[in-house]
Order: sequence, then structure tokens, then C-alpha cells
Amino acid sequence: MVLCYYAEKSYTTGMAGSDGTQSGPKNRYFPRINAEVLLAYMTPGASPEDARVVKSHSIGLGGLMFESDHPLPVGSTYQFDLVLGDEHLVLMAKVIYARKLKSDNFQNGFSFTDLSDEQRERLLNFFLQEYDKLPPEAP
Repeated sequence: MVLCYYAEKSYTTGMAGSDGTQSGPKNRYFPRINAEVLLAYMTPGASPEDARVVKSHSIGLGGLMFESDHPLPVGSTYQFDLVLGDEHLVLMAKVIYARKLKSDNFQNGFSFTDLSDEQRERLLNFFLQEYDKLPPEAP
């Protein structure tokens, strides 16, 4: 039930890049957790050999974020193959922000698009498993 409460809230995030050229979402409707999920991403229709493999830094029911050595174009769509435990989940996501870090890497934030009920349920199951692993909040 806690998840439903959080899912109805809107989170304000400050995702503007230090150079001011890229900006992120003003509101987030789903919480994210810090979780390293192995994933491959590519432009739709590209050959699997063109896929890049990275690990996410955070993931939620609405999207994910990972770091890379280059920014991805805001508004562009990518196909993802997420490794969620013992299974793979293929879905589409749109770049919401690309923020330059002090390390000269970039945070690329994505919003999942056109999720089917099955994809949403699989994401929810994974999210709940990861959420249960979090330490309890201090009073």
C-alpha cells in the first residue's frame, strides 16, 4: 500500500545541467530506487550488434537513469533490454534529460513509453523485490 501512496505523489526534481543546455523532468510520478540493472540499449530497428551495455543507477515504474560518456539527445527513443533477475524485459523509453557531471560523464534519464500491462506488472514485481531489500527508514 505504501507504493500506491507514493505513486500518486508528484516529486519535484532539479535536473537542470550545470551548463544550462539540458533540463530534466519537473515532476516524477513514481519513486525510483538505486539499483544496478544490467541493460542493453539501441535505437529502434538497429542491429543488436549496435547495442550498448550499461548498468542503471536508478530505476522505477516510470523510468530509469544511467551514466555514460556522452549525452543522448533529449526526446529521442531507445529500445531497452533489461535484465531483471532471471528474466529479460524489452521495452521502449524516451530520453527526458542528459545532465553533465563533474566527472565529464553524463546522466541520461529516461521515461518508459507505451508499456503493456504485462511489462508494467513485470516492472512492478521487480521494483517490489528491490524495494523490500531496502533498509527500514529511521524514525
